[in-house]
Amino acid sequence: MEKETLSNEIRLRVPRIIFNLIKAIIMLFIIEYVLPLFISPKIIIPLISIEINLLLRGASLIIIIYYGYSILRDIMILSEKSVSLIVKWFGIVEEETSLKRAAKDVIWIIAVLLSSAAILPLISGLPNIPSWFNILAGIFFFLLVFVFIYDFVKTIYGFSKKRIDKFTIMISSKVEKIEKEVEKKSKKEKKKSNKVD
Repeated sequence: MEKETLSNEIRLRVPRIIFNLIKAIIMLFIIEYVLPLFISPKIIIPLISIEINLLLRGASLIIIIYYGYSILRDIMILSEKSVSLIVKWFGIVEEETSLKRAAKDVIWIIAVLLSSAAILPLISGLPNIPSWFNILAGIFFFLLVFVFIYDFVKTIYGFSKKRIDKFTIMISSKVEKIEKEVEKKSKKEKKKSNKVD
């Protein structure tokens, strides 16, 4: 069995991400642009009283969920391996969990945006759904994105603050050493000048 290194994961997952993305785009293109050329989206299905357009949106949602899950899962694994490698490269192992968390936040933001792009048009197309429900759904997705963005910014801020604090302490300690040396030299010079006087 091959070791799960970043290079092996890239060889395995990047082609799969690209092919899943191409398949999803082709299927969505067919549903959105090709099928309406042959079947009018305004036709209502008699038994269930739903427009074909709504069924097409439902099919788009299923495709986005199916391929989106596969793509985001592969991206999540690649991001975790990348963060682990970067952390080891720079020797900041104690910060690995916070950087992985920030990477996951970005992926979750993408997932929520894709979900909202697929679900909100579907909800608005449903018959007998009040407009306030559509507004509530939009607010829900907005709040989800806001929570993940907030967590991402907070995580990056915490990571950066620790790095900046360490850098500041290092600089200030060096400056302090220089100040002490300068002070010693000035005291020596004063003593010399006093002896000369």
